[in-house]
Amino acid sequence: MRTYEYRVVSLLLDPIIRTMVPIGAVARDEDGWCISAPAKYIPDARCLGGAEIWHQADYLRSQLDKVEFDSVPRLLGPLVSLGRVLVTPPIDDPLAWLQRLLPQELQGRNSGHRRMHLSTRGYKFFETHSVDNYVKKRFHAKQFWLKSHPKLANSVGLLDGISHYSKGDGRLLLMEPIWLLRDQLEKDLGTVAQRFSAYRYHLKDHLRDSNVDLIAYVTSGGRPDIRRDAIEQLQQGGSADWIVDTHDRRERARFVDLIRDVGSSVQGMLH
Repeated sequence: MRTYEYRVVSLLLDPIIRTMVPIGAVARDEDGWCISAPAKYIPDARCLGGAEIWHQADYLRSQLDKVEFDSVPRLLGPLVSLGRVLVTPPIDDPLAWLQRLLPQELQGRNSGHRRMHLSTRGYKFFETHSVDNYVKKRFHAKQFWLKSHPKLANSVGLLDGISHYSKGDGRLLLMEPIWLLRDQLEKDLGTVAQRFSAYRYHLKDHLRDSNVDLIAYVTSGGRPDIRRDAIEQLQQGGSADWIVDTHDRRERARFVDLIRDVGSSVQGMLH
């Protein structure tokens, strides 16, 4: 086991009263070897003061590997702050130790919260951008198509549920989230690809009259190279109609506008 010097890296929300939100930490051992540990959790947009601030914090978290132990690159801007130098106890895994040190989501019965499922975390995107009133949770194919296609009841009943959907006037958006910081990211990518492939088969051969978009949306967070690889893997699968990189401002805006247009095309709200 070894000891490490470490510093918490924060985004300065208010320079006057020094309000900060931790986005990660950097550490180095006695030989000068450095490691960066991005925070697994950042408070939501309502806590930080809006969606733009949240995306800024999330972007800076993804760039943490560019932060050196003694300095912050200019390209990250003046609002990234390095905390004072501290020393860990003797540890085997500095990355795991640092991430436990950083803010965590409330968990357990006493806190009133449980660890978020992937679908719940994905739904926070819709809440952050104020389109959650157009999005419902958990799409069940059999329930949705039973009346219009009764002969397919047994067939579509075998289709897995979809995390989120938005139903409009003659159009249906089926949406699955991808979160890059999940330990089981590879499994998630495979699950989404298989799930959409099954839906695509039924839409092509049995539900041609249905106007359905299969959308995988990659939430913010995670290293740029992992994001790029995940999107390429989804594209190679060819089962999604659209793979949305919500970290990209233009794609994010298009996605939000599409949900709003589809959801508002029917009278009333879904909730």
